[in-house]
Amino acid sequence: MREGAYAAAAAALERGFEAGGELVRGLHHLAAAGCRAQEGDGVRARRQLERARARLQPFLPEAEEVDLRELVALVEREVGS
Repeated sequence: MREGAYAAAAAALERGFEAGGELVRGLHHLAAAGCRAQEGDGVRARRQLERARARLQPFLPEAEEVDLRELVALVEREVGS
């Protein structure tokens, strides 16, 4: 996601749904938000971003050595632009 490859990130995260639980689903929503923003679909991007925030909230600020706040902020900038 840090390189803006949101579609690839979403596809990879989708494969890990069963094993990863809420954290993986939250990251998938985050990647989907970035992907929708890149496609110019601001409404769906904001909806996915809200879902991501809700799912990732219990894991903030960091999970599995990943700075979740940084990733959320990255996608927020993408959705806002």
